[in-house]
Amino acid sequence: MSSNTKISIAAAGIFIAVLILAGVGFFIFKARAIATKTAQEKQVIEENPVEYYLVKKPVTQTDDEMKKLMIGTWRMAGSKSWGADSFTYEETNNADFKSFTPTNWSIVNYDSSSNLIYSASGHYTVQNGVYTEFIETATGPMAKFIGKKPKFKIHVDADKFYQMSDAKKVNIEEMWQRVGD
Repeated sequence: MSSNTKISIAAAGIFIAVLILAGVGFFIFKARAIATKTAQEKQVIEENPVEYYLVKKPVTQTDDEMKKLMIGTWRMAGSKSWGADSFTYEETNNADFKSFTPTNWSIVNYDSSSNLIYSASGHYTVQNGVYTEFIETATGPMAKFIGKKPKFKIHVDADKFYQMSDAKKVNIEEMWQRVGD
């Protein structure tokens, strides 16, 4: 075997080794980028799941699918509302409940002694991904909202219901946990 052939074989071997190392390096770089993105996404979800599901992640459900998924009773799991600086997770024994039928909604809040603090109800619509509550009856501090029609962006993801107000003045962001089946 001539020395030129030996040099060519050695050069080809080195070239293949460089390609393999470059491929491994690229794979490691890509894996780290994915891990970083996943960690950042988990942090965003933890800090404010409502904003994640309603601002950063596109809704893929139709209006009819959304209405079917909403039916049932939900317990407040967390919120960022009325000028709060950050999202707050609620204790699992809180007494804020929201219920949906195919046409109506209701909300009720009790204190630790099971005394009613407030309630509200009415019919609702879901059109073009916007949920509108028609506040037709209410008690306690909610009574001042009778006749109002607040609009919300909504998303249902398995056993969580997310809603974010569509209003500029009052920011309401809520996460609800499904109760039972």
